[in-house]
Amino acid sequence: MLELTLVACLLAAGTGFAACLYACRARSSLNLVCRRIVAAEAERDAVSASAAQSAEESAARSTSALNEAQSQLEQFIAFAPASIAMIDRDLRFVAHTRRFATECGFDRHDLAGWHVSDILPSLGLDWPAALAECMAGSLDRRDEKLLELPGGATRWILWKLRPWHAADGSPAGLMLMTKDITERKAMMLQLSRALSSAEAAARAKADFLATMSHELRTPLTGIIGMAESLLADSTLALSPGHRQMIDMQRRCGTDLLTIVNDILDFSKADSGHLQLEAIPVGIRDLVESSLATIAPAAEGKSIATELTIDPALPDAIAGDPVRLRQILLNFLSNAAKFTPVGGHIGLAVSPSGGGIRFSVSDTGVGISPDALPHLFTRFSQADASTSRHYGGTGLGLAICRQMVELMNGSIEVESEPGIGSTFSFTIPIRPAAQQPQTPVALAPVVQAQPAAPTDAAAAPPAVGRPAVARHILVAEDNGTNRLLVSKMLEKQGCRVSLVADGRAAVEAVTRPGAERFDLVLMDIHMPIMDGEEATRQIRACEAGRRTPIVALTANAFSEDIARYRALGMDDHIAKPIDWPLLFSTLDRLANASVGIDDLPVLDHHTLAELRSMFGADAAQELVDLFAVELESRTAALSGTAAAAALAVEAHALASAAKSIGCAELSRRCKELERKITAGSDDIGTELAAILAAAARAGDAIRREAGQIGAAA
Repeated sequence: MLELTLVACLLAAGTGFAACLYACRARSSLNLVCRRIVAAEAERDAVSASAAQSAEESAARSTSALNEAQSQLEQFIAFAPASIAMIDRDLRFVAHTRRFATECGFDRHDLAGWHVSDILPSLGLDWPAALAECMAGSLDRRDEKLLELPGGATRWILWKLRPWHAADGSPAGLMLMTKDITERKAMMLQLSRALSSAEAAARAKADFLATMSHELRTPLTGIIGMAESLLADSTLALSPGHRQMIDMQRRCGTDLLTIVNDILDFSKADSGHLQLEAIPVGIRDLVESSLATIAPAAEGKSIATELTIDPALPDAIAGDPVRLRQILLNFLSNAAKFTPVGGHIGLAVSPSGGGIRFSVSDTGVGISPDALPHLFTRFSQADASTSRHYGGTGLGLAICRQMVELMNGSIEVESEPGIGSTFSFTIPIRPAAQQPQTPVALAPVVQAQPAAPTDAAAAPPAVGRPAVARHILVAEDNGTNRLLVSKMLEKQGCRVSLVADGRAAVEAVTRPGAERFDLVLMDIHMPIMDGEEATRQIRACEAGRRTPIVALTANAFSEDIARYRALGMDDHIAKPIDWPLLFSTLDRLANASVGIDDLPVLDHHTLAELRSMFGADAAQELVDLFAVELESRTAALSGTAAAAALAVEAHALASAAKSIGCAELSRRCKELERKITAGSDDIGTELAAILAAAARAGDAIRREAGQIGAAA
C-alpha cells in the first residue's frame, strides 16, 4: 500500500514536474514570440523611416532635375541662334528667343505678356485675322517687311507665321519666326546697281557697235560701190592694169566688210541678241547659191568644185536662210582660201539621224590634231601664222558654232595635215510645210569675189533693169553715197531726185502739187531730221496712195530693222549696198502700184541691155536658154497640184522671167507665190493666168530671138 502510495506520489510528483516543465517551455516560447514581434515592429519602423527619407530625397532630386531642365530649356530658348516667338490666343507673347527681342529692338527685355501690336506695330499685320486663320488650321504666311525699331532705326526682316499646338493637338496660338535680311537687301541693292551699271555698259557697247557699224559701212558703201560701178560700166575704156587695181580696191573693201560683219555678229551672239528666223528655205537654192558665190575664187586657183544632194531630202526645210548661208559660205570660203592650186572642194548635203547634215570637204593644207580642239573658240586660228598668210579675224568659226548651237545642232571638223579637212554641221529638220511661207531663193551677198551664176538664163545680169521706169527719191546726207546711188539707179533707167536730210525728204513727198515718187530710199542718220522721224511724218501726212519707203542704212541689227518696219518702212537695205537686192526690192515695191495688166509681156529695154552688155551671141544664148526653161517650168506648173511644189516652180520662174524682161509673167508668178504663202486655196485662177502669160511670153521671146540674131 505504502509502495502504491509512494508510486502514486512519485507519479503525481512527476506529472506536476512535467506540467511545470511544459509551462516553462510555453512561457519561454511566448517570450520569444514577443521579442520577435518587437524586433519586427522595430524593423518596420526603421523601414518606414528609411522609406520616408528616400521619398523625400527622391522628391528633392526630381525637383532639382526639373528645375535644371527648365533652366536649360529657358537658356536654350533665350540663346537659340534663331528669332522665334510664341504668341497665345490673347495675342500676347508666351515665350521668345533673346535674338527675337534684339531684332525687334528690345535687347535684354522679357517680352512675355506683352501684346504683339505693342511690340511690332510696323509689321502691318491684321493680328486678329491671322489668329482666326490659325484657329481654323489654315495659317501659313511669309513676307518681307521694313521694320521700324524703337529709336527710329529700321531693319529688313523676313517673317513667317504658323500655328503652334497644345498637348491635345488643338491650335494654341501663333508661332512667329523672323530673320534679319538687312545685309542681304543691301547686297541685293548693290547687285541691282551693278546689274544696272552692266546693262548700261552693254547698251553703251551696243550703241558704240551700232555707231561704228554705221561709220564703217558708210565709207565702205562708197569704196565698194564706186569700184563695182566702174567695173560694170562698159563705156569706160579701162586698161587691164587699171581694171585690176579697181578690182583689188573692191576686194579690199569687201574683205574689210567681212571683218566688220564678223565683229558685229560675234558681239550679237555673245550678248544673246542674235535671233534666228524659221522660214522655208529651198535646199538646192541654198547650196547652189553658196557654191556659186565662191566659184570665182575657186576657178582662179583651178580648184574643182562638186555638189552632192541626197535625193531622199525634202525640197525645202524651215530655217534661217541668211544664217545657214553664212555658215556654208564660211566653210566654203575657208576651203577656197586654204586649198592650193589644182585642189578639190566638195559640198554634200545628206540626212543624218533625224536631221540634215551639210558637209564641206577640201584637199587643203589641213589642221594639226593639237589645234582642232581650239578651232571653234573665239579669235583662234590653227596657226599663229595663219592670219598673216591667209588673213581673217579668227571669229568666223566661233560665230558658226554659236549659230549652229542656236539652231539646236552640232558642228564638227575632221582634218589631217597635208591631206585636207571636212567641216560639217547637223541641224534638226523642220518641215517647211509647217510654215506659212514658201521656199525662197537667196539674194547674193558681198564676198571677196563676185558670185558666178550657175544658170545663165536664170541668173540676172550684173546690173538688172526695172520693168518700168521709176522716179526715185534718195534721202542721203553723204555726198559720195548720193552720187553712187543716183548713178546706179540712173543706169537702170530711173529718174532720181536727191535730198540731204529728212526734212527735205518730207517736203519733197508731202508738199502740195509735189510730183509723185514711186519709191523713197531713206537714210537713217541725217542732220536736221533723221530718217525715222521723216518716215513718221510722211506716213502721218499721206492720204490715198502710199509711197513705198526703204531704209538705206548702215544699221544692220535685227532690232533696228524691226523698228523701221514698225514706223511704216516697207523694207531695209544694208550698207554697203547689195545692188541686185536693191534693184529687186525696187521692182517689187514700185511695181506693186502698177496693175499686172499694165506690165509689158516683154521689156525690150532689158533685151537691148543684155545685147549691149554681153553681145548679140551671148544675148541669143540667154534667150534660147530662157525659152527652154520657160517650157520646162510651164510643164512642171501644169503637172503638179501640190502647193509647195507650185510655189517653188513659180518662184524660180518669176526670177528667170524678170531677168529676161518678162515683167507680166514674173509678176503673176509672184502673185501665185504670195497666195500660197498666205494659205489661200483659191490658186487655180492664178495658175491659169500664169500659163496664159507664159504662152504670151514664149511668143514674144521667139519673135525677139529673130531680131537679136539679125542684129548680130
